[in-house]
Amino acid sequence: MIDAAIGRPLLLPALLEPLEGPSGWNWSRPLRAGATALLPDPVKERGRRDGAAKVSELPLEAPALSPPSNNWPFDLPGLAEEDKQRHFRATADWEELDRDWNTLPADLVLPVAAMRYLVLQNGEAEKGLDLTWPGIAVWLMQLCMDSEARQRSIEMLPKRLGCAKKVVCPEAFCWLAAYQGALWSVNLLNGALGEPYESMDVSQAYDGPFLHAMLRCLVVFKEGDEVEGFELDEKGRVVLNVEGIMKGQDAQVELFKSLLAAWEQSLKHEVDDPFGGKLKKLKFTMPQDKKKKGHHKESFASKPAGGTNSFAALRK
Repeated sequence: MIDAAIGRPLLLPALLEPLEGPSGWNWSRPLRAGATALLPDPVKERGRRDGAAKVSELPLEAPALSPPSNNWPFDLPGLAEEDKQRHFRATADWEELDRDWNTLPADLVLPVAAMRYLVLQNGEAEKGLDLTWPGIAVWLMQLCMDSEARQRSIEMLPKRLGCAKKVVCPEAFCWLAAYQGALWSVNLLNGALGEPYESMDVSQAYDGPFLHAMLRCLVVFKEGDEVEGFELDEKGRVVLNVEGIMKGQDAQVELFKSLLAAWEQSLKHEVDDPFGGKLKKLKFTMPQDKKKKGHHKESFASKPAGGTNSFAALRK
């Protein structure tokens, strides 16, 4: 923000994603625009173009803070906390944030706001990300578990995954990159406003080794594998059992239940069926593999950018 305040472009870090597809930063551009709306002059951001490694500059445009900020950051102390929170909620498209999250951990507001925003944007996109209920479960578990518990969960996965080494899940590259971009952007927005909401633990909000290893196991798990918390249903679909993975962590399981309930409530009237697969109690089932049915499903990375809605226009 300091660079943007003195007239320089906002520099976006590199993301782990396929270069032939759309940039993961596109999904969260309005969040960054909401942050730079605090500045009096127009701001551009510099990042990777869709379908290439080439870097380009694009303008960030969003409604200004009301009442306006004319001398950021020096006028932040004079802005009412209510006005800062209102601008955050409006930019993150979560007007009922305080109601939905009033009894849950304050330090989880930012990662949940980031993922929720991504889900809403994905619901408006003509060609979107492949979001599944088991993937959401893995993300929520990450928020509930401490670093040692997450590491133990990785170590119990099948040896053929090579979990002692660095495991990546290519099938999740696109949505994890988009989540990282949204997380960075929502943190920028909160920081630019003087942190009206509590800051986050970055390693808890995005634990790459845990996310990639657990998501990869959902893809490769097969009959004969014996891993606590993973099983196959009668149709051969992988089922993730949260209580099995978090066995012995009763307090964390209760937190997971509370987070899941608040998560569902916050999206209840916003988007229809945003996730593939099924949710039943604390068991999350992967979608049926369409290839087994003789159909071909394109990956998100292979789809051209486009669309006719307002969000698609921001991605061009």
